[in-house]
Amino acid sequence: MIWRRLFFCTLFLCLLLAVRLPFLSNQLVGEEGDFAFLIANPTPSAHLSSDGLPNNLIGNLDGDYLLNKMQHPILPYLFLEDVVGSFVRPMDVLSQAPTTRIVIVRSAFLALFLIGAVGLAWLAAASSPSARLWGFFPAVLIPLYALTTPLAVGGSLQPQVDGGFGVMLNGIAAALLLPAPGRGASRWRFLLAGTLVGLGRAEWTLGFGAAAAIVMLCARSAKAPRDVHVLCLALLGGLAIGLAIAVAASPADYWASFAVAERVFNLMSPWDLARRDLRYVVPVCIFLCIIAFAIAHRFASLIKEAPGPLIAAVSGAAIFAGFATSGWPGDGFPRYYAPALTLCAYCATWLYIAHAALWPIVVRGGATLLLWAGLAWNAQYLIQAREANVSITSSPGLDLTVLTQRYAAAVELAKPDGPLPLVGAGIWLTYPHTNFFAEGMGYPGALAYLGRKYPDWVKRLMPPQ
Repeated sequence: MIWRRLFFCTLFLCLLLAVRLPFLSNQLVGEEGDFAFLIANPTPSAHLSSDGLPNNLIGNLDGDYLLNKMQHPILPYLFLEDVVGSFVRPMDVLSQAPTTRIVIVRSAFLALFLIGAVGLAWLAAASSPSARLWGFFPAVLIPLYALTTPLAVGGSLQPQVDGGFGVMLNGIAAALLLPAPGRGASRWRFLLAGTLVGLGRAEWTLGFGAAAAIVMLCARSAKAPRDVHVLCLALLGGLAIGLAIAVAASPADYWASFAVAERVFNLMSPWDLARRDLRYVVPVCIFLCIIAFAIAHRFASLIKEAPGPLIAAVSGAAIFAGFATSGWPGDGFPRYYAPALTLCAYCATWLYIAHAALWPIVVRGGATLLLWAGLAWNAQYLIQAREANVSITSSPGLDLTVLTQRYAAAVELAKPDGPLPLVGAGIWLTYPHTNFFAEGMGYPGALAYLGRKYPDWVKRLMPPQ
């Protein structure tokens, strides 16, 4: 039995990998170059920075890398640079062909995503063999649909925090919170889940903290056993431990993340943002509605016997709602929703497996048809994106052929004593020795930065084309 389940789990992960293979060599876009620099540059950015911590790459001036503070909780970046980088740097990435470099970097972030998906694959493998064979069991189709959505595929390949590291951390936390059907929850698993989440972004910590508090209040109202309160307190204790470690690693970066959030709040109307991100938002909303319906019908037993799924569901909803109402447009790809999608997929799959007998055949059949329709829509989107050679990560729909030509043109301009092109940091991995300034800071920001630190380069900076 264990070998059969292990085989299916491996097959599931291989399928997820196969869906992503056509996009592994996609040219890096914008800030993706920052994260490529973290894991692939022969010298870690922490060794080049004045504070001894990972820093953002914002330019290259004749081999002098320009670095900027992260202004986000530093531990995810430390993990990427020190742990992931320790596997990537020995490959001597910059000596490889440009396409190979891109494949290596994207594969590193994909590996983190797959770690976060292992628990979901293992959970889905618990369904019956005959149902797996004919694909009629939603317990298999739920995670398959979730992990092949444009959000999941793009997020898993994007060199960034949320879609790789975020899915890994929240996926492991969800796996720890969801008990095996028929078994009780462990306070140590809740403590570990909280600690892991606390090490990540502040938004994840706030989401899980709010979820634990809400579940505790509901448990009190429902007169749930004392153990439920102990589990919630264990999760909150873990969050406090993780938070303390995260703040201690770099207090300035951690608290700066709140200033950044305040600065970018409501740059775009949440409604306009939702319309723009419809293809990414809809799957999460569908899962949240299904989960809410399932929990409503089993709330009394869940709050007393299995608070973990409730915490995972509320955490996913809180993370999703926080970013949906922020009005932050980002780079056009809302990777911030990836952890919420992961938590929802874990919760929905567990709820179906644990209570499959309560789902009428009509509901199972309808769910199956809807999931197959969702898979077909996912496939159509990915096939069209591959044929058109457009980005499915940062700046979705951007023509990658045009972007590659732009990078090549920037290299031609950036000759010795020539102009300094303002271009996306993604150029670094393909042309690691060319001069550039990252366009993410904008032309005024670039002028101000150079004026303060490198005045001789101010006249060479090219205005945006």
